[in-house]
Amino acid sequence: MAGRSATGGYDPSGIDLHEWEILESQLEESIPNYDRVNRLMTFGQDSVWRKNVRNHAKAGMKVLEVGCGPGSFAEDIENVDLTCLDPSEEMLKVARKRVEAARKSRGEEPAEYVQAIAESIPLPDNTFDRVFCLFSFRDFQDKEKGLQEILRVLKPGGQLVICDAG
Repeated sequence: MAGRSATGGYDPSGIDLHEWEILESQLEESIPNYDRVNRLMTFGQDSVWRKNVRNHAKAGMKVLEVGCGPGSFAEDIENVDLTCLDPSEEMLKVARKRVEAARKSRGEEPAEYVQAIAESIPLPDNTFDRVFCLFSFRDFQDKEKGLQEILRVLKPGGQLVICDAG
């Protein structure tokens, strides 16, 4: 992604800090309606896409979801060692409650929750078999740096799966 170029007023390599802070605030305000908004924006396909992404995880894998939001994906991923990462403390609070209720009902161990941005993941190298990024890649401040960080925490042979709309 050398050199930034804007297309139609949108810079695909990332957004500036001020715009990102506004976006983060808007996302936090949307928490009560987050899932409904995603369904509307994707014409109801978000649940199908999440199911397809879940199929990339196998039992026993170490999985990281970058930009977990309120836990819409994480609550339904089963039998994995799960870490949820999001920059928003408010999103993580909602995700923790939601994901832990689902994991407890299935008799699974609790997930780990990390407040951080994708561009600076405070986790060790070569840790995860899969990294999932659903409806959040478009919101990275710096996509190139975010991808570098994700590749750093992926195990050799691991997979990154990005699912986004727009």
